[in-house]
Amino acid sequence: MPRFSFSIWLLVASLAIAPVTALAQTLQTLHGFTPNEGATQIGGLIQAADGNLYGTLSEGGEFHVGSIFKMGRGGTVTVLHTFTGADGAGPGGQLLQLSDGNFYGVTGANPGTIFRITPDGLLTTLHTFSGLDGDVATAPLISGTDGNLYGATAFGEGDAECGTIFKMTPDGAFTTLYTLPRGGVHGCGNAGLIQANDGNFYATTYTGGQSGRGTVYRFTLDGKVTTLHRFAGPTDGGRPLAGLLQATDGNLYGTTLNGGKFGSGTAFKISLDGKHYSILHHFNRDRDAAQPVGALIQGRDGNFYGSSSLGGANDLGTVYEMSRTGTFKVLVSFDETANGALPESTLVQGSDRKFYGTTTIGGEKNGGTVFSLSFGAPTPR
Repeated sequence: MPRFSFSIWLLVASLAIAPVTALAQTLQTLHGFTPNEGATQIGGLIQAADGNLYGTLSEGGEFHVGSIFKMGRGGTVTVLHTFTGADGAGPGGQLLQLSDGNFYGVTGANPGTIFRITPDGLLTTLHTFSGLDGDVATAPLISGTDGNLYGATAFGEGDAECGTIFKMTPDGAFTTLYTLPRGGVHGCGNAGLIQANDGNFYATTYTGGQSGRGTVYRFTLDGKVTTLHRFAGPTDGGRPLAGLLQATDGNLYGTTLNGGKFGSGTAFKISLDGKHYSILHHFNRDRDAAQPVGALIQGRDGNFYGSSSLGGANDLGTVYEMSRTGTFKVLVSFDETANGALPESTLVQGSDRKFYGTTTIGGEKNGGTVFSLSFGAPTPR
């Protein structure tokens, strides 16, 4: 039998009797939006190479159809561009910054555009959707391993009514790669693509599939689409509105908007081949959180973080933490007046290790907020 040294035994014993501690959390409202700046922040923030945060507002602004903004480290917000309708309306999805320093994004209305904007605010429309090549482009663009941009539309016209998958060069050369067929075989209403480490693309759809509650599917560049999972509703959730995340363990993680045991949505894990699917958490509006809209992110500690649009102590939304085994904890309950309400965007973890996000309403000026969440020194539980 192996023998333990006295020093190791002492270390184990001290850990066993040490008090359990938790990191103190600090929620700070960094900015409250005014109607002139814009309103309804659902696209999520990114931290750019210059260290500033950039995001979109889908409503408000001078022409009431949205804007693009930058927020400095001190919380100062600068509106970079106000949409007029002629150059797009209703920007959605997180911006994407490429190595050229410019940002790329989409607008989702009438029927949508793809644009490029410089850090100084010069906007160029690269593509205008016709409806036949897609409509409602609110999912964020991604940069493929080949240097091209890839994205998905939620709906369309004619054969494209269930959405499309497209490719575009940074200069604007646009190609429709796949049109989801009518009838919802693979689902309808794309929530956006990710490119996994196997080189293939993965996405969720909001409707369609066997029970009409959405799917998870894989798309290969040779045009093959494979449905990996069809949501059933009460057992595994339904209506996945957020995109997927490939975690460091190689599996895909995501959430559904509703369904599950309590009808408030679920968090799930699925392998790349679709053979292994499991529910990690059943959201419960009365006990923890409900209706997650933004996608999950994996923090530097390996845990997952996300926001829910409802639930929490005030039923106005939460920020939550979840381990890879499904241990779930609400970190923030929003209260509308002080820190906003109804967070619907994907969080981002900054270089300072803080988490940043947005709410769609509330705050001092009732146009939504930008907030940060930090973890301080450990405090006894």
